[in-house]
Amino acid sequence: MNEFIYSKHAKISVDKSGTGEEVVLFIHAGIADKRMWFNEIKSLAHQYSIINMDLPGFGKSEILGTKIEYTDVIRTVLDYYDLKQIAIVSASFGAKIAIDFCLIFPEYINKMVLVVKDSIKL
Repeated sequence: MNEFIYSKHAKISVDKSGTGEEVVLFIHAGIADKRMWFNEIKSLAHQYSIINMDLPGFGKSEILGTKIEYTDVIRTVLDYYDLKQIAIVSASFGAKIAIDFCLIFPEYINKMVLVVKDSIKL
């Protein structure tokens, strides 16, 4: 189910699916949008509740001002659904946001998967 959630500085496109008790939030990479997680969500939706969002400035989400705090956007989405504990699956730029969110709001996180690619050649 696609819907829009509004924060102070953003219009956030969110897809909510799945049936499980445990909630998994997917945060896409900076070169993509929420569609990048299609296969993972298809595999997991029978066992978890899934929240898949476009970060503001990506996909169908919009930045509504001149400043955006991605951690506040994540918290807005979690508060909208009244979620107290989640798992996060994130990639690249989304992983950076997930780490920042976890450092600021650790009480929300029970698990985190970070997908990163090291592009530095040694």
